[in-house]
Amino acid sequence: MTGDAGWSPRFGHTSVVLSDGSIVLMGGLGSEGRLNDVWRSSDYGATWTRVDRSQSWTPRYVHCSVAMPDDSIILMGGSDASGSFANDVWRSADRGSTWTEIMASAAWSGRQHQSCAVLDDSRIVLMGGYGSGTLLNDVWQSDDAGMNWARISGFTPWSPRYGQASVEMPDGSLILIGGVLGGATGTPGNYGNDVWRWIPPTNPAQDRPAEVLVTKQIRPDSLKQGTNATIEITVINNAKTPIHDVEILDTTLPEFLVQSGELQYATSLLEPNETRILSYTILATTPGSYQLNRTQVMYADTTGNYTIAYSNNPRVVVLAPLFPPAEKNSGDPIRIFFGWLGFR
Repeated sequence: MTGDAGWSPRFGHTSVVLSDGSIVLMGGLGSEGRLNDVWRSSDYGATWTRVDRSQSWTPRYVHCSVAMPDDSIILMGGSDASGSFANDVWRSADRGSTWTEIMASAAWSGRQHQSCAVLDDSRIVLMGGYGSGTLLNDVWQSDDAGMNWARISGFTPWSPRYGQASVEMPDGSLILIGGVLGGATGTPGNYGNDVWRWIPPTNPAQDRPAEVLVTKQIRPDSLKQGTNATIEITVINNAKTPIHDVEILDTTLPEFLVQSGELQYATSLLEPNETRILSYTILATTPGSYQLNRTQVMYADTTGNYTIAYSNNPRVVVLAPLFPPAEKNSGDPIRIFFGWLGFR
């Protein structure tokens, strides 16, 4: 795609892909030291634009980052500018342009070379790494986009390591691959090629009595730039008990402007099998392929426990017009006169 990207040569950086197909690259280590710049590409990496305007996390490398279902980015830990092992957590809600620190010191110890993944239900899982002279094999989980963390209890069969890779499978399981084992200095003798599979425990929120089904549809799902589409959100209380204090919230991508309708709704009660439907119209402004944000529904069950349920996030394709926009006349009488004579 390019032999010389706009950002400086580096390693130990992280990158994520967002629902609109853009790639966001963050930090790393280069000839000038640790970095905290943020770059974005919307053409599969061919060209890049620096996007950070007021980013606050310290220069670092060998951190980890994930893209959440709502297209926010969570950045965690790493080796920071002082050479310390960080355990801070940062969030960007605008594709890497600005950042907010949501946790200065997470429950997991400061570390670098850890691996992270985000599950379909928005849980973030952080695994292993290296910190304070120790290789790690602990596993941590956050249910609220990195604000709070809990260690996953139980024996971890894979040996302590750093520099491993982790991926989530379509069935929700996580695969952990390789890494540096048995020593802080990585040499071929302690590089691993083992592979482990973990099925995360069910999110406790999913075991509560109330079960809410949230579906999101866009019609049409292929449209022309400058035309409208309708988004419909259906919320069903599929449990046998009522749910209370229900809040429904949807958000749009910057490329779609809301023309009419409502993106949020609240009700004090939904009885079993009761349904609520939200509908609004958007205008497509920019060609491309997009994955819409998930709708969030917060509610309380009969015992007072609050839960957030998420919808699917459907895809939509926006096509550019085949004809270029018509040239508009300036309205200047002299220009109009010479236009009649065939001059431009």
